[in-house]
Amino acid sequence: MCRIPGAWVKQKDNLLARPDYGDIVRWNKFHVGVSLGFVGRTWHTIEGGQGGPIQNHDIIKFKKGQYNPGAILGWVNLATIYDAP
Repeated sequence: MCRIPGAWVKQKDNLLARPDYGDIVRWNKFHVGVSLGFVGRTWHTIEGGQGGPIQNHDIIKFKKGQYNPGAILGWVNLATIYDAP
C-alpha cells in the first residue's frame, strides 16, 4: 500500500479545514462520498449507497446541505496525492 504523508486529513485535527473538489470523504456512519465543493455555506457531494434495504437496491445521488465537521472522520486530499513525487 502506498502511504503519502498528509493525504489523509483527520477532521478532528483540522476543524477549520474543509474537503476540496474531488476529495474522498469518510463519514462517521461507515459511508463515503466525493466532495463537489461549496457554494457559499452549502456543501455539494455525490454519494453512493443511498437506496439501501428499504428500496432493495443502492443508488448514487448528488446531495447538498450544510457542512457538519462533526459528522465526518476525514477525507483523502487528492491534491496532496497528485503533488506527491
